[in-house]
Order: sequence, then C-alpha cells, then structure tokens
Amino acid sequence: MLITKADGTTQQFDATKLERSLRRAGAKSEDVIQVLAEVEKSLTPGVKTHEIYERAFAVLRGRGGPTSARYTLRAAIQQLGPTGFPFEDFMARLFEYEGYKTLTRQNLQGQCALHEIDVVGYRGDKTFIGEVKFHKDPGYKSDLQTALYSYARYLDVLESKVCAEDICGINTLKIITNTKFTQAMLEYSLCKGIELHSWGFPHGDASLESLVEKYQMYPITILSSLSEHHKILLMQRSIVLCRDFIDKQQELRALKIPEKIIIAAAAEAEALFAQQIQ
Repeated sequence: MLITKADGTTQQFDATKLERSLRRAGAKSEDVIQVLAEVEKSLTPGVKTHEIYERAFAVLRGRGGPTSARYTLRAAIQQLGPTGFPFEDFMARLFEYEGYKTLTRQNLQGQCALHEIDVVGYRGDKTFIGEVKFHKDPGYKSDLQTALYSYARYLDVLESKVCAEDICGINTLKIITNTKFTQAMLEYSLCKGIELHSWGFPHGDASLESLVEKYQMYPITILSSLSEHHKILLMQRSIVLCRDFIDKQQELRALKIPEKIIIAAAAEAEALFAQQIQ
C-alpha cells in the first residue's frame, strides 16, 4: 500500500522500518507484534507517515512503560524550537559526550568578514565549526545552498582559532540538522569532506538518533508530564536534557513548577534511563 512521506513523496509501506523503530525504542517482542498488527489493520491508501507513527505511539502508550516516550524521540527533538537555540545547546551537549569542549553562538573573525558560528568544538585530534539547522517542518530538508555558504564561511575562518590553546586551529566543518539533507547536499558534502549529522545519516552510529541513544541525550520535550509552557520555560533557562531535569530539581521549584508535576516528570525521566534497549 502506498503511504505519504513527510516531504510529500509516496512509497510502499514497509513494516520492517516500523519494526526497527519500535525495537530501537526498546519495545518488547510482544509489543512489536501488537503494534504492527494494529497499525496494519488501520492503514488506508495515502496515509501520512506521521499518522502511522502516531497510531503506533497510541498503541504503545496503551501498553504502558517508558517505551512509548522513547518512540517519540524524533518528535521531541522537533520541539526544540522555535528559535533553534535549544537545538544548538542540545547539539553542543551531545558533542561534549564525544569528548569535545564546546561553545555556542561564537563570533569568529575571518579573512574577509565576521561570522557567527552556531557551535564550535575542540579536542586533541579535531577542532570543528558547526552549522546547526533546525527545521520545525519534519519534511523540510537542508539543501545544497546550506552546504555552499557553510563551506564558504569555513574557508574564510580557517586561519582563525576557536580558543587560545594550541589545538584550537579549525580543521573540520560539520553541518547538523534535525531533519534530513537533499541528495545534492550529500554529494557536495562528500566531495568537500564536510561531516554531516541528521536523522538517519550517516548510516551507523554517527547519525543523530544513534548519538542521542548512545549517550541517552533525551530532551525534556520527550516528557509527557510537562506542559508546553513548562518545556519552553525550562529551555529558556538552558535546561534542555532529561538528566538536567533530574539533577536540577531545586531550580525547578524556584520556577514555581508545581511539585506534583516535578515528581511525575522526574519519574518519567528516570524510567527512560532505567530501561535497557533490547
């Protein structure tokens, strides 16, 4: 049966993709079987992929446990907006787990112009500048234009340093998005040696979702116990991760978040970390 992807194109429904996403979220075998059966029973021609995943989430949530929250990880990352700054902070924290010291929203003087860089990171073997593209629309793809201007900026700041240490000379450009890249951008970036991170790319353990799962970088937007108002309030104070929520509960009380909501959300967050991926 043909279904409609986020970018408007159509493809045949592939139950194995749904099964992989369920297992990645830690769903038990009996849950996977039940969700697949319920989803396939409700399919209609042209149904949108987000509707399929919403149906899968509803079935998972009805079966209880933290798996349903982890299954909504992509949607939770989509909520790290609307300014994009929370996503920049999120990525900076992620790269810290990769061994980098990071800074966000830095002004670097190039040979010809002053540039604001979304995130920079440095460690013994590598120093990068990163262009972080946040898109609220899950069907929007970062395109060739992004790669072209990012690479021009990279060339202009190559002689600059991101800090005073000897290891701080720039040698790598990264482009990160919460959605996907166009094929033209992928080909250009491969040609120019640009490192890309997006949902599903590169294949293996360096894609956005793989890195998030590897380091358990669950954003607070994944917590259903929090209202949209509370999530925005927390992100405005750079509390972006579930582990921040657990560690900074005293600060949360100062924000006048009701105690029962703090307790419920903290329990929800702790359940995410306690569950092991099957």
